[in-house]
Amino acid sequence: MPIRWNVPEHSAALRRLTEALDADRKRAGAVVLGPDGCGKSTLARLAAEDRARRHPQTRIRWVIGTPAERTVPFGALSHLVQVAEIGKPAALLRAARESLVAGLDDGELLLVVDDAHQLDILSATLVYQLALTGAARMIITGCADGAPVAPPPIAALWGDDLLDRIDIAAPDEATHAGHDVADIEAFLAALPGPARAALDYLAVLEPLALADLTRLAGAEAVGQAEELGVLETRTRGGHGPDPVVYTAHPLFAERALQALGGRDGQAARRLRTEVVAVLAERPCEHVGEQLRLAALTAASDAPQPAADLVDAAQQALRLGDLELGERLARSALDRSDHLPARLALAHALGWQGRGREADAVLSAVDPAGLTEPELMAWALPRAANQFFMLGEPERATAFLAATRGRVTGASPRITLDALGATFAMNAGNIGRAAHSAAALPAQATAMSSAAGSAST
Repeated sequence: MPIRWNVPEHSAALRRLTEALDADRKRAGAVVLGPDGCGKSTLARLAAEDRARRHPQTRIRWVIGTPAERTVPFGALSHLVQVAEIGKPAALLRAARESLVAGLDDGELLLVVDDAHQLDILSATLVYQLALTGAARMIITGCADGAPVAPPPIAALWGDDLLDRIDIAAPDEATHAGHDVADIEAFLAALPGPARAALDYLAVLEPLALADLTRLAGAEAVGQAEELGVLETRTRGGHGPDPVVYTAHPLFAERALQALGGRDGQAARRLRTEVVAVLAERPCEHVGEQLRLAALTAASDAPQPAADLVDAAQQALRLGDLELGERLARSALDRSDHLPARLALAHALGWQGRGREADAVLSAVDPAGLTEPELMAWALPRAANQFFMLGEPERATAFLAATRGRVTGASPRITLDALGATFAMNAGNIGRAAHSAAALPAQATAMSSAAGSAST
């Protein structure tokens, strides 16, 4: 049996971190930077525990970034922030910030963000706002260099001098990187089967609630893995399931996933299917949790209606996560070649500036089989994409005219004419635009619909 995996401690850095937290100023706390496995998480935990002992009124909340959480808006913060409705990102951030600091009364908030370089952009922005306003004392850990690159709001924490910066190095830094990987490979290869099984589940999704991992791998496997230092159980606080389980070193999950054949390997896909079956039994109230489950399902063999994946893709797009929106829409399209999936995918591609790909997705639709509302939902973004993204005004105008010949309702025709007038104006044909606009009834709703479609 392998010996327990241990990480170094840094007493001098701990003193500096404690002093930064105790600072009598608006913004108190520090960013601890160093390579993976050098003891940043242990340092953060010791400092947080010390602060809680000396200040019992302190409310400690943990946020831990992982590769899986980075792919989902508010992924790592879903257990802390409550957002009832999806709106514009600015409003969403404001609601998330208010929910996080609500109910403090006479106490204070200590927010510990571990592996902050693995946060999604919305979570990173929220962390920056909390630091900027001094709403919480903060301990942030992360990697300043290497991959993945920290989101700009996280890098700005030390770049804008909002928090003290503490750099720590691994023991024997000159040889640490190569030896660390080799040591990890040897350590993982020697793990007993049950402990390795628990790690493999975390390799496909991290973190997992302790209760969920126990159901999947068994209590003996989880206990064995924790005893050997493969994983750690954390109580994060908030309204999500607690406690939760993380790997004790970022490279544990990475190397375990590689051994499973990579993210797209059949072994990883099978494990994700098992994880989905367990997670789907618990209601997902937060948008981050919903998108996390949808993304996991899309990369598994678990059954999920295409309509649910389309809804999730549209949620991701409204939150500005175009890559996740594209991934979910493609999965929906793979499961069912229906118009809503094509529309969601075309929007995701178009908003990424990939107009030619969006056009290919939409051109595969046979308009003869569409109802009039479906025809409009398909034709408006396709025409706008042709005009604005592809720079083909003649083609877009001809397409609008052909579509107009297919509709019979007055409102759809007005909408198409309004979009045609918008095209003429943007092409510099002011006379034609004025003539077309003058012929339109004063129906603001139609104009708004056309303008909204053109904006895609």
